[in-house]
Amino acid sequence: MTRALVELLGGRRAPPAWAWLGLLLLRGLGHLYGAAQWLRAASYRHGWPHRYRAPCPVIAVGNLVAGGTGKTPLVVWLAERLSQAGHRVAVVSRGYRQPGLRPVTVVSDGRGHRDRPPAAADEAAMVAARLPAVAVVTAPVRWRAIAVAVNELGCDCVVLDDAFQHLAVARDLDLCLLDADHPFANGAVLPGGLLREYPAALGRADLVILSRAGGDGGAAAVARLARRFPALEMVVTRHAVGAVVRLGNEAAGEQAVAGRPLACLCGIARPDAFRATVVELGVEVVRLFAFGDHHPFTAGDLRMVGEAAAAAGATGLICTEKDAVKIDPAWSSLPIWVVRLELEVIAGGELLWQRVTGAVRRAGGGGLGPGEGETGGAGPGVAGAGVAGAGGVGGGRPGGPAVRKRGESAEPPHQPSATPSPAPPSPSGASGRPALLLDRDGTLIEERDYLSDPAGVALLPGVAAAIGLANRAGWVVVVVSNQSGIGRGYFGESEVAAVNQRIERLLAAEGAHLDRLYHCPHAPEARCSCRKPAPGMALQAAAELGLDLGRSFVIGDKPADLALARAVGATPLLVRTGYGRETEAAGPDAARVFADLGAAIRWVVATVAAPL
Repeated sequence: MTRALVELLGGRRAPPAWAWLGLLLLRGLGHLYGAAQWLRAASYRHGWPHRYRAPCPVIAVGNLVAGGTGKTPLVVWLAERLSQAGHRVAVVSRGYRQPGLRPVTVVSDGRGHRDRPPAAADEAAMVAARLPAVAVVTAPVRWRAIAVAVNELGCDCVVLDDAFQHLAVARDLDLCLLDADHPFANGAVLPGGLLREYPAALGRADLVILSRAGGDGGAAAVARLARRFPALEMVVTRHAVGAVVRLGNEAAGEQAVAGRPLACLCGIARPDAFRATVVELGVEVVRLFAFGDHHPFTAGDLRMVGEAAAAAGATGLICTEKDAVKIDPAWSSLPIWVVRLELEVIAGGELLWQRVTGAVRRAGGGGLGPGEGETGGAGPGVAGAGVAGAGGVGGGRPGGPAVRKRGESAEPPHQPSATPSPAPPSPSGASGRPALLLDRDGTLIEERDYLSDPAGVALLPGVAAAIGLANRAGWVVVVVSNQSGIGRGYFGESEVAAVNQRIERLLAAEGAHLDRLYHCPHAPEARCSCRKPAPGMALQAAAELGLDLGRSFVIGDKPADLALARAVGATPLLVRTGYGRETEAAGPDAARVFADLGAAIRWVVATVAAPL
């Protein structure tokens, strides 16, 4: 794609009259592509295809516009600070234009080994050079790179680059960059513009990062976006020059280039932005040599550029840090200076770091992972929202779960009372009723990772119809859910009650109901008697509802659900939604496995005698 076409599609150049018909045709194709992207995102949102969930926190960085928003400085900013905070960080990317057929490339192990282009992609090599203590791994299939980073390199936190559209990997924080001046380029989707998908996709972002803010500090861009997307939370940044060093002599430190007649050399998406940065340094730019984005420089390129630059009166060349990793200084007859850009946060820096550390903490930066309860960060578009909701009833002390009865008001009581210790279950036999004890997040509803906003509730496909079938067949249907976010202080009982009320309303709209909803409000370290796999919630349900746990089924997606079933003598059923595939892959288990909750319930109703 030529530079002129990029500027045209990017909204930086007005199209000539003769080009309008072609642009209209391209925009028509763009609508088809945009619709396909929307359907793809919707399918992932509804649980198909399955998303890989890493065993560590994942911070995703991406954009809506193809190229040129400055993701790499943000990736470096995040990885550097997480590393300084004590994490063993990996930066994972596809490795754009990286040659070779290796399924996974360890560009840097963070301990001294480092690949250079052409064996490594240019951006990955640049990050590795800038952050020697951070692992950098690339792979066309990114979950493979994450697996290598975690299992072989010992990383406990991943920054996933260029990932806003890479929905195959679940993330704990989704950051989307927009150019402050041209956030949506010319407003059209590829190939009619540079948008990778429709702007409405910003609803998936937990935080929007405005990059390249101008002299007004991004105020105009914030106001413009706020009018169109009032719910967006934004952080404003710009690119600042951190240092200028001499290629091949970086140890000499920062070099003064003001007043020098230099030629700009770059192979990036926005050569105009680089030239403007160099001019701000006080350099007399005698010529701009702009190659295609990710251009693999050769000795011949540098010889040609050097001769032309010298003929134009340049005494040296100046290039980007991304280009410098692909250039041998011996190739040039002129000295080469390298501009190192840093991310400078103008507004919202505290918010950004709070979201990052909060996501890492929630996702298991402190040891929480699959099988350890309801995990992750707030759903797309609602991260950190203070949700005014209804309160639940029940315990706040270790030893007793909180309970919501069918039809109970969600208004919080004036004096929340502790739930009494559970009574013993009814003895097995005809005197007790069998029940379906269901996990909530990842089994009944989509996994939303510490869900606290009712707006994020989405029933998994087929769930309502299956629960309605169980209701009509006489089964008691109960939810037993770990909600450690309460004990960790991420949200309160009122948020859980509001989410549960939303679930009940969605089920009721399709003629289904839950007989009781129990949740454990404690963090794992509380060592309570109700947090799954401890039997407290199941025992309380048995006592209150007269259940025969020996004839009951526990259905869930995590090892804790299967262990609960065995602890109370019930039959465990594993579903492949949520963390189910990871649980299934972790090792052999005697539990029967189903595609989803609907399939599991239909099997129970069809094969087990109807309850008394």
